[in-house]
Amino acid sequence: MVAGGGCRIANSGVEAVLPREDFASFACTQCLLFIYFLHVKDPLRVQPCAAGLAICRSGHNPDECNCGTAEHVYNLPEYTTSRNESTPLSELPETYRNFMGMPSHYESVVRSCCTAAVSCCDNVLQGAETSHDGRECPATWDGWQCFPRSPVGSVRATCPNYIDGFQGVEEQEGVIKECTSVGWFRQGSMEELGGEHTQYVGCAVKNHSKFFAGVFSYAISVIAIIPAVVILSVFRTLRTQAVYVIHKHLLISFLLLGIFYLFTSFMFIVKDAPLMRWHAENHVVCRLLFLTQLRFLRLSTFSWMLAEGVYLFRLLYKSFSDNDSLIVYKIVCWGFPLLISIVYGVLRLQLDDVDCWVTPSDDFRLEAIVMFPSLFCITLNLILVTVILYILVKKLRYNPHLEPMQYRRPPLFAIILHGGIRLANPIRRDSFLRSTARHSLIPPLPGQQLIIAPDVLVVAKAVRAALMLVPVFGLHFLFTIYRMPSELHQIMNLIMDGLQGFAVSIILCYANNGVGEAIKKYIKDMKDLRTLRSECRNSSAGLGNRISIPNGKKKSIVPVLQPISDSGTIEFNISIHETGPEGKRESQDYRQPLMTTNEEPNENETHENSM
Repeated sequence: MVAGGGCRIANSGVEAVLPREDFASFACTQCLLFIYFLHVKDPLRVQPCAAGLAICRSGHNPDECNCGTAEHVYNLPEYTTSRNESTPLSELPETYRNFMGMPSHYESVVRSCCTAAVSCCDNVLQGAETSHDGRECPATWDGWQCFPRSPVGSVRATCPNYIDGFQGVEEQEGVIKECTSVGWFRQGSMEELGGEHTQYVGCAVKNHSKFFAGVFSYAISVIAIIPAVVILSVFRTLRTQAVYVIHKHLLISFLLLGIFYLFTSFMFIVKDAPLMRWHAENHVVCRLLFLTQLRFLRLSTFSWMLAEGVYLFRLLYKSFSDNDSLIVYKIVCWGFPLLISIVYGVLRLQLDDVDCWVTPSDDFRLEAIVMFPSLFCITLNLILVTVILYILVKKLRYNPHLEPMQYRRPPLFAIILHGGIRLANPIRRDSFLRSTARHSLIPPLPGQQLIIAPDVLVVAKAVRAALMLVPVFGLHFLFTIYRMPSELHQIMNLIMDGLQGFAVSIILCYANNGVGEAIKKYIKDMKDLRTLRSECRNSSAGLGNRISIPNGKKKSIVPVLQPISDSGTIEFNISIHETGPEGKRESQDYRQPLMTTNEEPNENETHENSM
């Protein structure tokens, strides 16, 4: 067959170069066969035909059920060579579907495989040389996957999701096909049938342990982040400070990422998911959801992690007002990921519009659009952390105002020296012994003085600061950037990725002293307000009461009701007695007339003051 004359298909029992229309029909027939009827058993039997797959009961007479009987031949109408010789796949009897365990969206799964086959024919097979010259194997479609013309050696490809009906395929080693000096490799019974062999052992059914690990870790992060975002949004002292605004936006990006992860996991990934049909059909809503989750929100988290690093660097390196506008941060950290995601979506739609955009594209240029900005954020954050730690160590070592803080409470890993040179600013022995008794693993020797090396304390504080910055700046991705084939490594990577939001919420909110002080102040104000309201209610009811004043003094409010005067009013006298360090002192009595009639008050009436 000359180049450009058709598309090559080669698998069990078949090896041919067919015109595009015949190729599409037969390839779609094999998609149905390999996905759902490869391991057919009694009472069913199947037979691949040019127009579709003949599915018959074992008791049927072969003359009554074969490739010539259209009522028993099933295929997708848009791919079959003759609609008069086949029945639409949607009319497959329910008894057959239940017997083979086919899901309700089986037609969409088969269609995705047929679409991949036709795309392979149009973009790879047509125009390719179909002969073998001893150095390269011809481009071919093996029934599940497309292989371009390849040199002698192993050829690897990704695992298509439709091979297991979109129930979840985990790629371990991927698809492997061997090209030899005599053509594509043939093995065992395949050689007897004249078919070529492709190894799909590396495409295992997805392990549920990874699913549960991801759902569990992201659920914990979502639960932890929601109260943190509320706290940073409610308290005025927090929501008006620039640093807490950046913290809040970073937590919001993690929150949205976790919510989208949980939603897509239960709606698209889990077995018999409600929206699995959209995944199989490559629905536009499915593509937008995964574009938002895997590209926009992921880039947003990297952007806000970089914003944390830039802001902290500016805060330490150069003094500036905390009220500086954060509009630039918001535009860059939300707008730039949105712009990149739009560009990625447009190009993915044109170049690789398959699999609902869940898996990375085989075109490296597409994935580089998202990959390079993420690597840039991590690299820049690593540089910023190094500079920040240098500035921090320098300030701790040489700032005299920070020096006493070094010795206030030694860390757990402080080195205790027995003897040594006395420090220029030594620690008082009694307070030092009390503060280090809980941390020292080496008992003091008689007659020797315990001294902490100041450099060690500085290094200890710097190490602690670095460990706190690792999840906030996303530096743990440096340890998981290379995806090992080990299942344990993949699970640990998923757990670290999912729990990052939880760790960041602990560091930036729950363990933050400023947030703690704001909450304590709010609780104290609420208690004082309830106390004042209660005392005011008691006072208005004629009960003597004493109100606590923040300056330490106490005032007694004694309401006194006077008889009704001639003017028809009740005179209400309030005597305020103040008790302070000088003793008891009475204030003026304020006499307030209360109207008991409909008469208008006299404008010339004045209030009487008495001591």
